[in-house]
Amino acid sequence: MKTTSLFFAISLFVCFSCINNNNAPLSQQEKEKITSEVNAVMNSMKEGMKNLDSEAFEATFLLDNEFKYVRINGKVSDANAFLKEERNEFNNANKADFTFVSTDIRVIRPDFAIVTLIYHGTFYFQNSTVSFPDCGVTLGLVKTADGWKVIHLHESVQRSKFVVTKLN
Repeated sequence: MKTTSLFFAISLFVCFSCINNNNAPLSQQEKEKITSEVNAVMNSMKEGMKNLDSEAFEATFLLDNEFKYVRINGKVSDANAFLKEERNEFNNANKADFTFVSTDIRVIRPDFAIVTLIYHGTFYFQNSTVSFPDCGVTLGLVKTADGWKVIHLHESVQRSKFVVTKLN
């Protein structure tokens, strides 16, 4: 009976120790490591945007049933609608011009981070352009077996509206 009680007490201690470690604050070194990992994903996403590279851009997202995209017009889309919109823009544009103003990474937990990205850009199509000055994006990233992935994307235009220009 003593052995069983001792084993049970040790098991509870180990179990609660694991739970408490998950809630323990991250050290500055741990935050810096995670920030660096997330920043690498953001840089890859930005390069994909600049180069109209759907494959590189999409690789930064976890496009499963949990993915949500709050579009610039306030509508919420799932992964399939996001991919359809993104591929339409990337595949039909002749070029894109993006300027990234700021990137703020907040590490919430060892497996979750929030990124705020401010940028402006223009897609150049054959007969028109679509510009979005002062766009704000909030991204929720989770750590997966394949690295950090965006699971939530919320875009909004800051001080101005979309500007669509007909070239002909």
